[in-house]
Amino acid sequence: MNGIQVIGVLISMLFASGATCQYWSALGNGIKNSPGSLYVLYGDSVWDVLLFGGTVKWIIDGPDSVLIRGTAQWDGTAWDSLPASLDPCSSGTICSGVFRYQRFRDDLYINGYFSLVDTEGIVSWSFGRWNSAFGEWESLECVNPSFGGMSFLTNISGSDTMYFTGYRGTLCGYPESCIFRYDGNEFQPFEPFNGWPGLESDYVGLVFHFQGSLYMTGLLNNAITGNFHGFLRFNGAGWDPVPGFETPAPIKDVLIHDDKLYVCGYFFTDTGGPGNMVTVFDGEQWSDMGGGLRYALPNSTSGIAYDLHELNGDIYVGGQFNFAGGVHAENVARWNGHQWCGMGGHYVTQTPGGQVFSLASWRDSLYVGGNFVTIDGDTLHNVAKWLGEVENCSPSVGIEELRESRLDLVLRMMDAEGVWALDLPDEPQELSIVDAFGRVVHNTSVNGRSMHTMDLRGLAIGCYFVRCTTGRGEVFRTKVFKP
Repeated sequence: MNGIQVIGVLISMLFASGATCQYWSALGNGIKNSPGSLYVLYGDSVWDVLLFGGTVKWIIDGPDSVLIRGTAQWDGTAWDSLPASLDPCSSGTICSGVFRYQRFRDDLYINGYFSLVDTEGIVSWSFGRWNSAFGEWESLECVNPSFGGMSFLTNISGSDTMYFTGYRGTLCGYPESCIFRYDGNEFQPFEPFNGWPGLESDYVGLVFHFQGSLYMTGLLNNAITGNFHGFLRFNGAGWDPVPGFETPAPIKDVLIHDDKLYVCGYFFTDTGGPGNMVTVFDGEQWSDMGGGLRYALPNSTSGIAYDLHELNGDIYVGGQFNFAGGVHAENVARWNGHQWCGMGGHYVTQTPGGQVFSLASWRDSLYVGGNFVTIDGDTLHNVAKWLGEVENCSPSVGIEELRESRLDLVLRMMDAEGVWALDLPDEPQELSIVDAFGRVVHNTSVNGRSMHTMDLRGLAIGCYFVRCTTGRGEVFRTKVFKP
């Protein structure tokens, strides 16, 4: 057989098998035929496994269904449950959520919407630590009495302090606060927060140090000025808004790399953000990273970046978007310091409406997890490994920046309990409402009505962000506080 015939046979085999140019590979069967979601992936070098967290009760591994109860591990070959579970999931097919894993002083911590019961029957919520001697999850030194006060843990910059944050709550009998610090043995009040003139409804998400200064994110109301803030910096005596970040919109993640601070979330340049869903700060100036991210699909007005991750000097971002710096990038993109790259072919597609919630590295490879089913036509079931091939990159920063014009919605209060009227253009459009955590709580089509009633009475007290897009691509935004 000559060379031309060999090539012809290989091409025939390729198309006969339905193969595609692969940029991603599956991890076994992934999360298949099971309700629930994947929220976090974590590459743990101590156990040498990729940890999974979410609300999934079962995972399919080959011919077997493995009971995982919200937590699982991938060893490079097969999925398995952890040695001990957090939640029996006895009430149904969806388990209490696991949102975060964190190594701190050699111990593995876990965070989510779950409860732990100690030997005396005392229930503690949201946090746990792996007890290697007994092979089980255990409560920490102080009881977290409910899910709703302290609900998040973070140790972003690898310091010797971990922070427990959330809405105002109490730990160890200390006065209520939105932040407590933890050294691995005991909790202590976080004194800098006591100087913040806030309200009972304040929420803190992330606390970290950058270039010697202390920062915190959340949704914080200054009771003196009446202004809402999403990003604050401690000046040694009090808290100031971070210069250039002029919006209280939700920040979902931050990453410190090469003495720069990367930030992602639900913010946009047309409403006071220093970038579109992602931005970088050198301590004095912000950069919009070549125009940042954009979500442009028919019948959709949402768009958000959930997670940042660094691997081999590059910054990866995951969320719900389909452009990065002007190039097609479906829900995950790579920033190499001067240009954006999509992670797949020119026509990379994911499941319509899919999202990437978490990025992780393990054994020097990148993994993504979310609510997608397919990438580039390959069935991957919510979790995938990146094979390292990049095809479409922007020429340079700023070559094709995608911006949205700033157009404000007009709101009128109709009911003191949370009913508002919106004055809208008299043409079809898509309307979405996003809460302070970046979750879409309402999404609807508005067909040619100049006024639309927005009912927030069933939602929690707090700040909400309203965004609509017309058929011509005009974007309207505003924010509203639901009493």
